[in-house]
Amino acid sequence: MYWKCNRRIKQYDMKVISMAIRIPKYVERILARSEYEFDFTANDENYAAGYTIRIKKATTQTQADTFRKEIQRFLNWVQREYKKRYHAVNPIAFLLSVPAKTHYRNQYAIVTIFDPIMKDIESYIKR
Repeated sequence: MYWKCNRRIKQYDMKVISMAIRIPKYVERILARSEYEFDFTANDENYAAGYTIRIKKATTQTQADTFRKEIQRFLNWVQREYKKRYHAVNPIAFLLSVPAKTHYRNQYAIVTIFDPIMKDIESYIKR
């Protein structure tokens, strides 16, 4: 989104995908590290192919507790957007797994996000 300010054009930390939703920069960064998760043997009732994503830690040095808080902030944003746009309170974002202990290598969180929010953010997810 661009605004004119003092004869210059400044870019702010939010990008407009449609007129209905704004994606904060921290959500863009999380989604840039994520990819679709296709595990057809998953037993979780909230697992859905095409809606489940695997989010990688920002760095291998990121602590598990920090990573968990980052994922929870992301899920809170999804729920907030859904409530704001559709005035509904039913959950559409589920945390399926997150690392409990820090290992200094790549670790992932598995998250399921259902439509309509997933439809708006899927352009940021790696294919």
